[in-house]
Amino acid sequence: MSPVLRIAAVGMLVVGTGCAERTLWDRPGATEADYRRDVYECERDARMATASFGSGLFAMIEAQNFMRRCMTDAKGWREVRADGTPVNRSLIDQAVIAAAAGVTVFCQ
Repeated sequence: MSPVLRIAAVGMLVVGTGCAERTLWDRPGATEADYRRDVYECERDARMATASFGSGLFAMIEAQNFMRRCMTDAKGWREVRADGTPVNRSLIDQAVIAAAAGVTVFCQ
């Protein structure tokens, strides 16, 4: 496998699985309607901004980061695990960057 394909495959594995953990969103007092509206608005904004991200793996990562920042910073949601503990997103982001550089990483 060529180095470029290896980097893309590892990056997609880490990005695609989120280190095998599904992200849940939590905001005290929010309703299902609040969640659906905020996700729709953040996805819409991410799609509109996608052209500036270019293409490829890093564009996909930037689009996901845009969506996450929209949900957390603009809409006030927080990422949590199924048990309600906060997700340490910085470790997952570091894993994606390291995978793109061809470094072996481990998720928490």
